[in-house]
Amino acid sequence: MLGLPLAKAAQIDETLDALPAELRALVNEPLPVSGWLTEARANALYLALADVRGVSDAQFVDEFYSVNRGVLSSPLYSVLFLVLSPQRLVRGAATRWGSFHRGIRLSIKAQPKQTTVRMEYPAELLPEILARA
Repeated sequence: MLGLPLAKAAQIDETLDALPAELRALVNEPLPVSGWLTEARANALYLALADVRGVSDAQFVDEFYSVNRGVLSSPLYSVLFLVLSPQRLVRGAATRWGSFHRGIRLSIKAQPKQTTVRMEYPAELLPEILARA
């Protein structure tokens, strides 16, 4: 998900200059693929870049949607979706989510024609705009 704000931030040096040093380091010295980025740091980076760029809440949510759609439309996920049924993807989603999002519990209740997804997290962990995104 770092693609959302970073795609535009990488093009605008003054955007990076406006960030606190710790967040700027995440952009200038990205973690390796095997690295771990905490929810708090990722959230701080997303929100700081949105503030610096003057992005509205609606634009923020739209950008997240666009980036996620792009990722899920990539060749890797296209192959995955060909091999796995929606039911199987839903069954393992909460476990996979928990592997990458510490502090946020995802529960899924799947029924034949309806699936309900619920996120639970400490009140101060996830600002509303990030929950919507």
